[in-house]
Amino acid sequence: MNLSRLPTLQPYIQGILSNGGSDPEERAQAENFMWDERPPVDGIDLYHGFLEGGPVSDLDEWTDRHTDYTTVHIHIDLEEPELPWTFRPENAVNRLDKVDPRIYLIRIEAANWPCALSGVPVEDLRSRVEAFQRGDKGADAWLQRFVGV
Repeated sequence: MNLSRLPTLQPYIQGILSNGGSDPEERAQAENFMWDERPPVDGIDLYHGFLEGGPVSDLDEWTDRHTDYTTVHIHIDLEEPELPWTFRPENAVNRLDKVDPRIYLIRIEAANWPCALSGVPVEDLRSRVEAFQRGDKGADAWLQRFVGV
């Protein structure tokens, strides 16, 4: 993501990413935002309109402005005729029409809740992941069952 078109957000994001001691939730939000590789200029400019009013100074302020954006341009309101930004022609570059249906994409930022739901202690999950990384086939099978594949 090129932040040059978002001057009120750029210093905040860069500060979070350059500060190794920042809050993990705050850092995750910033990293997620930066991983967006193909935002069209129209979409960035649309988002920028909700970041006006001075520089973003903390996660709460950014969340408030982002929530305003999503309320107007992302949430589906059956009373409104306009499509959410995600499905508008201006965002067509982000459509992935040829995704292999056999691919499972899983992203977990915190393992606490899936572990709690399945009754697996977080440390057990960690040790299985480490064993898998060392090539342990039993750990591979265990992890496949854990994620329900």
